[in-house]
Amino acid sequence: KEHWHHDARTLGLKYEMPVFIFNGEFDSVTPSELVKPWFDAIEAPHKEFVVLKGGGHSAILTEPDVFLHEIEARVRPFAVRSETGAPQG
Repeated sequence: KEHWHHDARTLGLKYEMPVFIFNGEFDSVTPSELVKPWFDAIEAPHKEFVVLKGGGHSAILTEPDVFLHEIEARVRPFAVRSETGAPQG
C-alpha cells in the first residue's frame, strides 16, 4: 500500500533517457488529466504519452494485447537501438 502514496514529481523533471507513460483511458486512480500536465513538463530526449483505449488503472492486466502492442510499437525500437549502439531519440 506504500505505492498508493507515490508521487512521481519527486523524481524531478529532467531525464536522460526516453520516457513513456501508458495510461488507461478509464483510469480513475491516475486519470490522464492529472498525469498529462506532469508529463508535459518532463524534459527527455524522447517522450510519449499513450492512452490505452478501453483500459482502466490496471490496463496492463485487463488489456494485455493492447499494452503489448503499444510496448512493441513504441518502446522496443528504442531498446533495439540501445542494444546495437545506435543513437536514440
